[in-house]
Amino acid sequence: MGPYLWLVLSSTIGCQLLYLGSRGFFTRYSVTYQKLSPVKKIDFAIHIVSLVHALFCVIAIVPMFHDPELAKDRLFAWTPYSSSVLSVVCGYFWWDVFMTFRYFRNFGIGFALHAIGCVFVFTSCFRPFLHYFAASTLLFELSTPFLNIHYFCDKLGYTGSRLQLVNGILLLVTFFAARLVNGPILTYSFVRECWLRRDESSLLAASLFIFPNLALTSLNFFWFSKMIRSVRARFKVADIHPEE
Repeated sequence: MGPYLWLVLSSTIGCQLLYLGSRGFFTRYSVTYQKLSPVKKIDFAIHIVSLVHALFCVIAIVPMFHDPELAKDRLFAWTPYSSSVLSVVCGYFWWDVFMTFRYFRNFGIGFALHAIGCVFVFTSCFRPFLHYFAASTLLFELSTPFLNIHYFCDKLGYTGSRLQLVNGILLLVTFFAARLVNGPILTYSFVRECWLRRDESSLLAASLFIFPNLALTSLNFFWFSKMIRSVRARFKVADIHPEE
């Protein structure tokens, strides 16, 4: 990680500046935001940072899918570009760890463990290890912008709007494609590659990636069912109305 440590730190600092800036902006310009509780104001700003990070991931991973250097060696290949992308991602999750522990009473152990797990996985990529599969893993973020927009609609008074309806449909479609379809394929490809090259890689190291990945894939099915109920609930309690 040495040569890229500055980028990791820059990403972490950038996330904090974005968090503070978004709080200041909405405090000044959004009456609805001003009425939120202190905890919800914090959560709102965290969602802003999450949205920007997800958009970065979705755009930045595109060249990694078409990189012949990464495709040559799916376990150990790396490039300056892939390392830079993962540095930014790693910096975000270090910031996430900081925030979940700073507001531990508000967010609980689940968010803290998720942040720690992500830091472990993406920091381990600097061995180098799994840059090729990191692109498919970050594809999970495809649904995150829509999840955040769904959240913003609720907090800014657009619950039950056509905007939330269209966004909800896109949320379910992208979550299904990126996580429920891509997730199992990613897990199978990764396990198969590790097994075929078991003499080259540490099974212990591989298992530290495999088991969290299996757990996350299983959770994705559970979260998808909750998302369906959440989206449907918005339109049972309110008629669809145009955005104001």
